Amino acid sequence: MSSLQIKLWWGPGRHGPGNNLFFMIKDPHGHQVEISAELEIMPREMAPRVWPLEERSLNLWGPGWIRD
Repeated sequence: MSSLQIKLWWGPGRHGPGNNLFFMIKDPHGHQVEISAELEIMPREMAPRVWPLEERSLNLWGPGWIRD
């Protein structure tokens, strides 16, 4: 993406639910595209968790973007 001069729009960050790394770009048409990796694997016996809709849930490393 660097060689194509695609700038990061948001991130890098880490989502609370899923514990995955992410960053976002805007494509040539202005659409926001999220690229993520390292999605957490939850065994069936693991208890479910509840994450409130707040910035920290969306990004453990900094500000969150609350989507409509």
